[in-house]
Amino acid sequence: MYCSRTLTLSQDPHLYFDVIVEGPLDFAVVEMMLDTGATFVSIPTTVALELGYDINHPESTLPITTASGVVRAPIITLDSIEVLDIKATNVNAMCIDMPGSMIFAGLLGLSFLRNFDVDLHFKSGAIRFR
Repeated sequence: MYCSRTLTLSQDPHLYFDVIVEGPLDFAVVEMMLDTGATFVSIPTTVALELGYDINHPESTLPITTASGVVRAPIITLDSIEVLDIKATNVNAMCIDMPGSMIFAGLLGLSFLRNFDVDLHFKSGAIRFR
């Protein structure tokens, strides 16, 4: 599926999106920042619980270094993620809460992006998913 959206990067240099995440019990809309350096999509732990995931018994965990030290972040498989009218199913996600000073709740990382050809055109302010 092909979709493009023009963003005004000069006013906001970050790429934020309202992302629909779906789990076994429900769906939620999470504001995420596009992060091509993040291996996984990340969602807040409260969202994972609302979607029906047992983060105390995840599929796996991943050590993450935080300001408080190393923690083990639960890894789950989201039923689907949809952004800009494109959708991917069975997407791995890390459950971790962003620091309180962040204006976004999660990261749209490579576990979603690798399902598509993604073109970022900063000069013209366009992002295209194919």
